[in-house]
Amino acid sequence: MKWDAKKGHPGYIDGKYLWLARSKSGVNPWIPLNDPERPVRALLDAMRAWNGGRSPWYFPGRYKGVLGLQSLSHGLCRVCPVLGLGSRTAHGMRAFYVTVRRSQGIPDVQIAAEIGDKTPSIIAQVYGAVPPDWHGGPQINFLPTSFPSGWSGFLESKSGQIASK
Repeated sequence: MKWDAKKGHPGYIDGKYLWLARSKSGVNPWIPLNDPERPVRALLDAMRAWNGGRSPWYFPGRYKGVLGLQSLSHGLCRVCPVLGLGSRTAHGMRAFYVTVRRSQGIPDVQIAAEIGDKTPSIIAQVYGAVPPDWHGGPQINFLPTSFPSGWSGFLESKSGQIASK
């Protein structure tokens, strides 16, 4: 995705949505930016501040200036042991998303739409049924509660204002 993407293309921001490309003929090629439960706008602000105009790509890399398809998986394999974390995978991050949204009481049909799956029943097939004790229980959050998010340092400018959007 490029920061200067044109309307309807992956990377385009229309104020309320970030447009993206879904694989496997997925649906809903966008994600909302203003949902307080999913801090996408804050992450994009940090990414833009970190990039500082050095690259036209959201995810710059060594492969033709942009990340390759396996870059996230390879990067996780490299950094998790260094950080003392257990194994992490890209699909595990998708499973975490489903888990968080389910803990928030979001129905599988909506979660399927959010992650671009055409068939809502695939959520239960891949991730299992919602545990019965989750209804009315504590919610899981995408952001840490006992320490700042990984990108929080990039958000503050010298004046203390949020970085440009």
